[in-house]
Amino acid sequence: VDKAGLAGHAVTWSDQTFQPALSWELEQLRFTISGIAVPFRKASPIEFAIRAKPGGSLKATGSLDLSQPGTSLKVELTNLALAPAETIVNQYTTLTLGTGKAGGAGKFEWNGKTNAIHYAGTMAVSDIDLKTAATGERLLAWQQLAAGDIRLDTGANALSIAQIKLDRPYARIIINKDRSVNLAGIMRPRPASSAPPPAVTIERVGVERGTVDFADLSLVLPFATHIKSLGGAASGLSSA
Repeated sequence: VDKAGLAGHAVTWSDQTFQPALSWELEQLRFTISGIAVPFRKASPIEFAIRAKPGGSLKATGSLDLSQPGTSLKVELTNLALAPAETIVNQYTTLTLGTGKAGGAGKFEWNGKTNAIHYAGTMAVSDIDLKTAATGERLLAWQQLAAGDIRLDTGANALSIAQIKLDRPYARIIINKDRSVNLAGIMRPRPASSAPPPAVTIERVGVERGTVDFADLSLVLPFATHIKSLGGAASGLSSA
């Protein structure tokens, strides 16, 4: 077969492991594959593109090898609206996701024999606004969290990132009268996992133009302040 494809279709992607289900409505699906021969002996060129109804798009070009199986793709994610991901935030934290979008570009590879995934590229998550579910107060936010030179290898259970840049972050930190910290209770309890954690290395993390609202209510005379122009960097971070 010289070429086969789909165009103009809409699909709904859903993950029922989350409650409520994580769901993305996708449209304008376009997929083509060329040079198909049976029995499968070599990789076939493919092109893929799709848009998310909430906003954003994904494009991929590369090859699909049905004889292995496996695939190698150049991928580009642009301005994916993260509103549907609020169900993930709700499952793991006591926060709500007000806004956010994601983007990135790189090379994606999948080995069907080992089910290993390799990714080398960039990723950015922008315009995040996290609020407390109970009161609706803004707790954490940032304009952009960008990661460069990402190298993910699920086969080796390893992740390395050359640089993370956090631009215009915001945090509301309160020490309550009982000396508890408001950020301490945002993570929900999770069941223990037998899977070993990935080995993570980060060469450099930088923070620019940050702001913090800080208050200590445990003092005899309660204290509060607004910190701005917060910045700094750290190098050589590792989970080992």
